[in-house]
Amino acid sequence: MAIKMVTPEAEIKAHFDLITTRINSGVVEILSDIGDRCTSEARDRSGDESWYDNTGRLRSSIGSAVAVSGKVVIVSPFEVVEEGSQGATEGRQLVTSLAAALNNDFTLCVGAGAPYSEEVEAMENKVVLTSAELLAKRDAPGMMRQLVKQI
Repeated sequence: MAIKMVTPEAEIKAHFDLITTRINSGVVEILSDIGDRCTSEARDRSGDESWYDNTGRLRSSIGSAVAVSGKVVIVSPFEVVEEGSQGATEGRQLVTSLAAALNNDFTLCVGAGAPYSEEVEAMENKVVLTSAELLAKRDAPGMMRQLVKQI
């Protein structure tokens, strides 16, 4: 007995395209959420837990961007703290250019655009992005597993 396909190929393709779109949207949403969490982790700590602001430039320069195949689709707001508008601009430029340059299927870039951020991170007991990186490594796998279960 022969097997006969009765569903049109276009209908099957449309179904798989819909599933792919839902998966891609879910991954982007998760990456954006992780980026927001990392940004909050880095920015929303007291001076004792991180560093004391002199101008707000460093704190304003922290944010994230999500890209799909090299096209930036989401950029965090880079809220300005004190007189940190230059930092916000530096941060936005950094994460968008890095996210686009990586040209991966999906990219999350979290960064601090102030040029002295590495120096602050290197100071004793001063954390700029390290805790945010740890947060992402801890939370991302579970969030992706949840997406797989939903699909």
